[in-house]
Amino acid sequence: MCTYNREDYVREAIDSVLAQDDPNVEIVVVDDASTDRTGAVLGDYGDRIRVIRSDENRGTGISRNRGLCHSDGELVAFLDDDDVLPPGSLSIRRAMLGADPDADVASGRIEEFLSPEVESRLRSEGVRARAGLSGPVTAAMVRRQAFTRIGAFEELRHAACINWMMRARSELRFVETDEIVYRRRLHHSNVSRSDLIDHTFRFEAIRRARAMQRGVDTVDTSLD
Repeated sequence: MCTYNREDYVREAIDSVLAQDDPNVEIVVVDDASTDRTGAVLGDYGDRIRVIRSDENRGTGISRNRGLCHSDGELVAFLDDDDVLPPGSLSIRRAMLGADPDADVASGRIEEFLSPEVESRLRSEGVRARAGLSGPVTAAMVRRQAFTRIGAFEELRHAACINWMMRARSELRFVETDEIVYRRRLHHSNVSRSDLIDHTFRFEAIRRARAMQRGVDTVDTSLD
């Protein structure tokens, strides 16, 4: 998990992992130089989580790679700091990979929900939660060896997951379920961003992924 200034939501995210029915869970949180009380919230968990702190804010790509480097498990799952895992999420995906040794990635569906403290306001603005969305990397459980094969995340501040998933979809083997394995919170910080800025990040991530597939304009994305 990567986090930055999420004192309001990060506790619920971590608690949703601790509540999973899978006992073999290692939680690594990369605090990307938060300036609010996020660090204090993380400190409340003691040795139940491993916290990696950054000296400066570097964005999601570098933070996810740091989390990968500081984790030990052979299976890796991701969670954004404002989202939650529904019950059984990890065990469902672990079982899928266990049943298919040739699969690299197990993925499921995403359900959106309106954050309770702003639900009425978002509804008045026409925001609607959706369910059954096709999952990005946050809905995926990945075998660690897959990162060795196609590389880790590019060092993009935004949309690093889109870039990685485009490469993964073309080079890795997926198994998928229609079950909900991830719940995405909708709040003002992630529904009111400029469409132009959001599309710019996505365009750049897609451009770089396609360039890497062609073997040009690449950067070192190894975990070594």
